Amino acid sequence: MPYTGGGSDIEKVFAFYKSEIDKNLPKSIKKNLEVALTQFNFDILMYALNEAVENGKTHYKYIKGILNNLEANNIKTVEEAKNLANNHRRKSNNYKNT
Repeated sequence: MPYTGGGSDIEKVFAFYKSEIDKNLPKSIKKNLEVALTQFNFDILMYALNEAVENGKTHYKYIKGILNNLEANNIKTVEEAKNLANNHRRKSNNYKNT
């Protein structure tokens, strides 16, 4: 469930992380999230965090992997990210069914 409160983008990222992943936001993760927000737009970062939560894989390496995959595929919007994920899931399901 995305955090929808007020505040700056980084405050929203921190609030989401604390509410959905770890209420004790470690300093190292805080720094990683600050850096990520300089490299990716807010919506893409929040998409990656949501994907990690939905998949039950909330360690930062997984989140960073999502972001790296989006960057490698030149994904700039959440819509593009969702399309990429859907295509990946479709291919994965086709592979499992063969």
